[in-house]
Amino acid sequence: MSNFIKEILAKEEKKNYEGYWTFAHSKDLEWEHESFERKDEAIVAGRDIYPCGFVLGQLKYKDNMVYDVVNVEKLTFS
Repeated sequence: MSNFIKEILAKEEKKNYEGYWTFAHSKDLEWEHESFERKDEAIVAGRDIYPCGFVLGQLKYKDNMVYDVVNVEKLTFS
């Protein structure tokens, strides 16, 4: 791996994602998707993957680059 890529990855690991939005399938609640600065961006991305609905939540920094998901809301589409 090049030094440039290593530097980019190191910066991303240190980035604080508190306040960012993410989404998950409403049954398994695996918050594994990309995080977004704006709520509307997360809704568009979530709807592309889960067109019938999903849960949306905001990241809150806990400790040691671990985040809780707060402000969770369920979105459904017909």
